[in-house]
Amino acid sequence: MNQFVLNSVSPLTKNLRGAGCPPPPFVRNAEVRIEGRKDDQERYRKGSQALYSCGEGFILTPPSSKSHVCKDGIWTGTQGTC
Repeated sequence: MNQFVLNSVSPLTKNLRGAGCPPPPFVRNAEVRIEGRKDDQERYRKGSQALYSCGEGFILTPPSSKSHVCKDGIWTGTQGTC
């Protein structure tokens, strides 16, 4: 299982300041819906939003981890689990 800390800077999530974001982190037993568009380099544009929801029988913890926003090359927010 891949685990990411969204508030840290790592080569996997950080790009040049103001750049787009890579795909949002994987959360086991969750689906992610992206509201936003990709740029010409296939990165999500600044301001794009990733919305997580858990599959049937699972609960997203903490509840505040439902929404993440692409900002300066990273996805903001707390990493959740289902």
